[in-house]
Amino acid sequence: MESFYECEYRYFAAYGLRLKERELYGMDTLMTGSLFHDSLDRFLKAVSALDQDLTALSEERRQSVIEELLQALFTEPQYQVLQSSARMEYLRYRLEKTIKKMTWTLQEQGKRTKMRPVQTEVLFGQIAGKEGIPGLELPMKNGGKLHVRGKIDRVDALELADEAWLAVADYKSGDKQFNLMEAYYGLAMQLLTYLDVALRDADKLIGAKEAHPAGAYYLRIHDPIQNPEEWLKQRPLDKYKLKGFYAKNGQLYPALDTTLREKEASQLYPITKDAKGIVKPVAQNKNFYSEDEIHLMQDYNRLKMQQAADTIVTGEIALNPYLSPSGKRACSFCPFRSLCTFDVMLQENDYHRLRAQDKENLLKEMEEALKDE
Repeated sequence: MESFYECEYRYFAAYGLRLKERELYGMDTLMTGSLFHDSLDRFLKAVSALDQDLTALSEERRQSVIEELLQALFTEPQYQVLQSSARMEYLRYRLEKTIKKMTWTLQEQGKRTKMRPVQTEVLFGQIAGKEGIPGLELPMKNGGKLHVRGKIDRVDALELADEAWLAVADYKSGDKQFNLMEAYYGLAMQLLTYLDVALRDADKLIGAKEAHPAGAYYLRIHDPIQNPEEWLKQRPLDKYKLKGFYAKNGQLYPALDTTLREKEASQLYPITKDAKGIVKPVAQNKNFYSEDEIHLMQDYNRLKMQQAADTIVTGEIALNPYLSPSGKRACSFCPFRSLCTFDVMLQENDYHRLRAQDKENLLKEMEEALKDE
């Protein structure tokens, strides 16, 4: 759905005509992403099978668990390319190093928060013959239904004052952040959809009839080079902060990072503890929303999916790549650019230009759009 709002023609080329780039023998970003997801999913499942909390594992035990998993993983057919040459062997070494660093990161993050991973690789809807938890089923104008399916990388939860709080995490190899303007234009639907599905099926995921949204985050999978000063400050986790959107709730913040000291910023979330011992969001972060605002964004996100589906079934496809106020555009990494021959100098070609607005106006426009339906 996001690709439809990036450019309708791009969506048509990829999912209508099913065009694909020529496959090359080697590791591409898709395979690398699959390796990261597979390894972290299996690691957390293996730790769960030990009937022991990840934070209680010794360094030696954690290393032995992930090394055993990686040895088995690299023998699988899709990853045997990593044994085909000296260059690939070195790439395997780098990937393995990154994965091991991420298991350390997960453990260190777990020591600082009451949030705990409760499910990984959660399938919703039906994919490749596999049935997961119920996904979203949305009505369309033609009388049909839109079935939304996908896979949530990780579901986290905590209990606070006898109430369940739930969050979703999505693994990314790039530095991804949540942008409300992009969500308004249908370009950032993933986190909202994942959290929506998880909250609807909280009873199946965490055994709670109802759960409050704690947030939805991106966790970057990488092995950054850190300068000595960062290590001397003992803040290596700053490179792995959970970036996304967060619930605006003063009672929740202390549970998100239980190790905060006065006048210190969290290494996990964009929160800080002031001199009076009060934990609050950092001033420059605007991605904190009330529970009502989160539900509003989810309702609007469903509306955008319905509108996209209604347009797709009509067969009306436009050549309309987006252009953001920052200069970011859909054409930059589009594999079909040579096919569409989009040229902004031609009168019939123009960008779908996004309009910058502040948070309050975007939320207001979302509310107005829902009222008009």
